[in-house]
Amino acid sequence: MCKVSQSEEFKMFRYYENAMSNRASYDYVMLLKYWCMNDSVERGLADDMLAWMDFGFNHGGKCYTNAEDFNFEWNYNFNRKNNGITLIALVVSIIVLLILAGISISMLSGENGILNRATEAKRTYQISSEKEAISLIVASAQIDTSLGNNVNYIGKKLYTKNFVNSDKWDYIYTTNDNKSYGDGWYYITKDVNLDNYGKAQNEWLVNYDTNEIIELASDEYVEFSISNDVVITDGLIFNIDSNDISVSDKSTWGNGVELYGFDNDENQDNANGLYFDGVDDYVSFKSNNTFDEGFTVSFYGIFDEGKILVKQSDDDVAYSCRFGFEDNHFIFNTSKKSANSNWSQDSSINNGNLVSPSIFKNNEICYLDLTFTPSENKFIIYKDGIYVDETVVSTDYWNGTGGGKKILEDSDINFYIGKWFGGAGGIWNYTKGTIYNLKLYNRFLSPEEIKENYTKTTAYHNN
Repeated sequence: MCKVSQSEEFKMFRYYENAMSNRASYDYVMLLKYWCMNDSVERGLADDMLAWMDFGFNHGGKCYTNAEDFNFEWNYNFNRKNNGITLIALVVSIIVLLILAGISISMLSGENGILNRATEAKRTYQISSEKEAISLIVASAQIDTSLGNNVNYIGKKLYTKNFVNSDKWDYIYTTNDNKSYGDGWYYITKDVNLDNYGKAQNEWLVNYDTNEIIELASDEYVEFSISNDVVITDGLIFNIDSNDISVSDKSTWGNGVELYGFDNDENQDNANGLYFDGVDDYVSFKSNNTFDEGFTVSFYGIFDEGKILVKQSDDDVAYSCRFGFEDNHFIFNTSKKSANSNWSQDSSINNGNLVSPSIFKNNEICYLDLTFTPSENKFIIYKDGIYVDETVVSTDYWNGTGGGKKILEDSDINFYIGKWFGGAGGIWNYTKGTIYNLKLYNRFLSPEEIKENYTKTTAYHNN
C-alpha cells in the first residue's frame, strides 16, 4: 500500500498533488475509487460525466480533516495513460527511424559510404583496365621494334625544351612533384582509341622504352609547347620572359624593347631572372595602345623598395603613371590626381598615391597582380593568383585631364622598367631586384585569367 500511496496516478487523482493527508490503508480505498470509475468508462457504462458521492469527509480519521481534499469536481482524462503511452511509443519510433535513416544515409553517402566506395571501386577497376590495355600496347610496340617492324606509337610525342628542340619543344610539367616529361615520352589524351579497350577515359604519360606508364590528374599538370601560349595573350602589350633572357632579339617581349646596363652585371648569370643592379640597369619599350578596358600589371620576382614600371616624360616628373613597391606594399600613382580612396596614402583626398594592403615582404619572391576596371573605377590586388583586396577611386583619377588613361595612351613617351625620374637618387633613380616575369595588359583580367596566368607562369619559370 505504501507503493500505492506514492503512485503517480494517485497523485494526479488527488485535488492537491502534494497533499499531506496520505495514509496507505485509505489511499488504497481512494485508488479503488479511481479504478472503479476508470473501469466504468472502459466498459462503456458511462459516456459523459461520472460522479462519486462521498458522504462525510472526516471518516478517515484525524489525518483527513481538510474538506477541500474531497469536495471538488474531478475533470480527469481517463484515457491519458493509454494516449501517453501511444504518444511516447510514437516519438520513440520516430527517433529510432531517424537514427536508422541517418545510419543508412551515412553508410550510403558518407566519406566511406557504400556509394562512394562503389564509385571508387569502379574508378579503380576502370583505371586498372585502361592501364592494362596501354601496357599491352607498349609490349606490342617493343615486339615490333625488336622485329624491325613499323611501330604505331599511341599518343603525342613530347620533346624536351632545349637548343636541339628549339622549333618543336612540347613537354608536360607535373605541378605536384615539379617534374618534366619531354624526350622519350608520349602524351595520351582522353578519347584516344586504345586497342582491345576503346576510348581512353583518362590522361596518361607513356615511355615505350622504359615501360613507364603514369596517370595524369587533370589539375596536377601543365602542358608547355612552342605552339601553345604559356600565358594569356589577349591584350598583352609587354612580357618580360626571363626564360628567354639569352635571346638577343627582345621583340617577343613587346614593341621597341631596349635593354641598358645589363652587360656589366656579375650577378646576371646567377639571378634566375632579369637582374637589376640598382646602378644603371633598366628596360624601355614603346606603346601606342588604347586602355579603354583598363589595365593589368603582373609581377613575379624579388624586389626591394622602388618603382617597377613607369611611364613618364623626362622633362615632366608629375606627368606619369608609376607601379612599384614601398614598405611591403604594392603602389600605384598617376599625376597626383585625386583618388579619394581608402587606399590613398594619407587622409588627403588629393593624394594620388594608392597603397595596397601589406601583402609581401621585401626581398622575398612574390607574385602580384594589379587590375583596374574602368566601368567600376575599381582597383583589385591579387597575390599568388588569389584575390586580396580592392578599392574604388574617383572618376578623374582615370578619365580626368592628366589621369591614368591619358598617360598610359600617350605614345610620345616611353615605358621604363627599373628606373624613374625624380627619385631620391637624383634625376635618375634605379631599382634593385630580379624580375622572373613582368606583364602589362591593356585590359583588366578576370579572376580566372589571373589564376591561370599564375599557375602557368610559375610552373614555366620553375621548370
